[in-house]
Amino acid sequence: MPNIILELTREIHRVEQLYASLHGAELDNARRTVAYAQSGLANNSLEVMKESINDLRDITGEPKKP
Repeated sequence: MPNIILELTREIHRVEQLYASLHGAELDNARRTVAYAQSGLANNSLEVMKESINDLRDITGEPKKP
């Protein structure tokens, strides 16, 4: 069984590394998503952590395709 806290921590770190390549709304979204994930960790909320992992994985730093 995967360790959700470790997995979430890795995703948070990965997205934080992308901050330099993000701009405007994408950067704001990434920061909000990381803050939400960190609050889930702080509150030990399994549902928030699961949701945050998926949301963080959606942040790639690549331009969106039309």
